[in-house]
Amino acid sequence: MMDTTQLLRRMTGLRKIILIIALLIIGYVAIAYVRAFFWNKEAIEYSRESLTAIAKPWNIQKILERASPTLKINSVERMAENLNAYNLILGELSAVGSEIKCELVSGIDTYDNMKHTYAKCLVPAKFEKQEAMFYLELLYDKSDVWHINNFSLNSIVSS
Repeated sequence: MMDTTQLLRRMTGLRKIILIIALLIIGYVAIAYVRAFFWNKEAIEYSRESLTAIAKPWNIQKILERASPTLKINSVERMAENLNAYNLILGELSAVGSEIKCELVSGIDTYDNMKHTYAKCLVPAKFEKQEAMFYLELLYDKSDVWHINNFSLNSIVSS
C-alpha cells in the first residue's frame, strides 16, 4: 500500500510535468507572436520598397524581379498593360504613404500546392496626377524571402 508521502511525491512529479508542458505551450505561442510581429514589419517595408521600385518610374522588370512563381506564370503582357494604364492614370510615383497596412494569413499556393504565409497589404501612395491605394499580396517562401504574388490598383483617392 502507498503511504501519504509517496502519494505526495507522485502528485508533485505530475504537477512538475504539467507545469513544464504549460510552459512549453506558452513559449511556443510567444514565439509565434514575435515571429508574426517581425514578418509584418518586413512585409510593410518590402511593400514600400517594391512600390517605389516598380512605380518610380513604372517598370515591368522590377515587378518580375520580385514576382512569385504564381505571378510569373500569369500573363506578362497583362501586367505590362496594367502598368502602362497606371502610368497614364496616375503618373510617376511621388511618395509612398506611411500608413501601410498588412495582414498575415496562411494558405495553399496554387503553383506548388504547399502551405505558405502571405501578407495582404494596402499601400497608399501619392503620384504626379492623383493619390491611390495599391494592393500587394506577398508570399513568404521557404528561403525566407518575400515575393509579390499579386499587384493591383485597389482604389484612386478623390482629390
